[in-house]
Parts: sequence; C-alpha cells; structure tokens
Amino acid sequence: MSCLANQNLKRIILEVVNNQIRDNNPPITKVTLERLKKSGYTEQQAKKKSPQY
Repeated sequence: MSCLANQNLKRIILEVVNNQIRDNNPPITKVTLERLKKSGYTEQQAKKKSPQY
C-alpha cells in the first residue's frame, strides 16, 4: 500500500471513529475513548487507538 493510500485510510478510519462518538453508535466507542483518556492518553491519541480495540 502506498504512503498516500495509507494516509487516506487513516483519515477515513478517524472520520468513522468521530462519527461513532458523535452519534454514540456503537456506545462502546465513546466508552473506550473515555477509558483511554482516563488512562492518560490525549483525546487525539485515544481516537487513533480506538479502532484497535
């Protein structure tokens, strides 16, 4: 996968995570974001990690 394609994929995944948090659907995405933030991650770091869980 090219670097540009990889960046686009990351952007799309982050957009999906943002939409899930906004819509609270599924609720586990927001729960995971809050749990990661309480563990010391910044909001941006937590959003990037969320799809991994």
